[in-house]
Amino acid sequence: MSLRGEPLFEGLNFKELFGRELVVDKVFLSYDGIPLLCVCKDENKKLYFCNCTEVRSEERWVLYPATKQQIEQIVSKSKTPAEVFQDSRVVHMYTIGLDTDRGTLRELTVDELSDADRLPEGEYVAI
Repeated sequence: MSLRGEPLFEGLNFKELFGRELVVDKVFLSYDGIPLLCVCKDENKKLYFCNCTEVRSEERWVLYPATKQQIEQIVSKSKTPAEVFQDSRVVHMYTIGLDTDRGTLRELTVDELSDADRLPEGEYVAI
């Protein structure tokens, strides 16, 4: 099945590591054309809430597997993203070396994320 939309990590080794491509479905925050906070989907229409947490020394992304209901809670502002994903058992961290354009992928829980990589408490997304 082919996907419609812009790939989140075009030209990088993400698909090789993750086993599937992610395309941007909805953008909440972008900078210089990069969707820093967005919802993506894969070939099977599985959703991911994607948060870029670092862009200075490297590019680092935390990808939260999501359901349509979780995304609706975020969009309707009934819950913050941090509240929605606070108990996520599995998140994926994709880190891209800015000098190599090669990435690494790790599987973690929300509790294992550093404070800098966690979703901010009490912050709703802008629609």
